[in-house]
Parts: sequence; structure tokens; C-alpha cells
Amino acid sequence: MGRNDLIGNVLISNGIITEEQLKKALEEQKKTGERLLDVLKRLGVIDEETLAKIIAKQWGYPYIDLSTVEIDKETVHLISEEIARRFEVIPFGRTEEGEIMVAISDPTNIFAIDFLRNYLKNVKIYV
Repeated sequence: MGRNDLIGNVLISNGIITEEQLKKALEEQKKTGERLLDVLKRLGVIDEETLAKIIAKQWGYPYIDLSTVEIDKETVHLISEEIARRFEVIPFGRTEEGEIMVAISDPTNIFAIDFLRNYLKNVKIYV
């Protein structure tokens, strides 16, 4: 079973999409080469927040809505703007245990996560 099958089954079993919507999105994906979740978003089948929650769940990371969080001004400057833009990440605070909380848009970017763990050391990833 491929990655798209797994994601599709998760979406269907959670009642987010129908089998017909998945079939249409997979056909569109074959034509465009886009990621399945991006196709579903573009087709209006799922919204950005739902997409982020699904990705977070799939990869085992907690979901965070940054619009509901006060971003710590000291923490946000722990990485350069260039790196934040390149990896689409933002450090936004610290846990009670001192971990640096970092939101990432693409948890499949293992290079970015490895970089954050090496550079910041004690990091907690959010999507």
C-alpha cells in the first residue's frame, strides 16, 4: 500500500472525503504530479487547517494554530529569517521543560527537522 493509499484511507475513515473525491483527486494527481493533499486542497475538498491537522496526525506531531499563540519575541530570533523561509519554520516559544517549540509547514522535510534538532538541540516540532 502506497503513501497516497494510506492518506486516502485516513481521510475516508475520518469522514473528511468520499471514495469518489479520492478517486478524482488521484486522477488529477497523475496528470499534474502534485502531492495528493495539495490536489485535494486545490479542488476545494479540504481546507488548509484540516490539511495541517491531517499531516500532523499522519506524522505524529501535534497541531498548532499559530494565529492563536503569542509568539515569543526572543524565541523567534533563534534562527535567521533566511532559514525560517527556506524550511518554512517558525520558533514560537518554549515548553515548561525548556524545549524550543517550532512550527513547520512540511513535516516530511526530514532535512529541515534534522537541521533544527542539530542547530537548536532541544526542539519540539509542531505542524
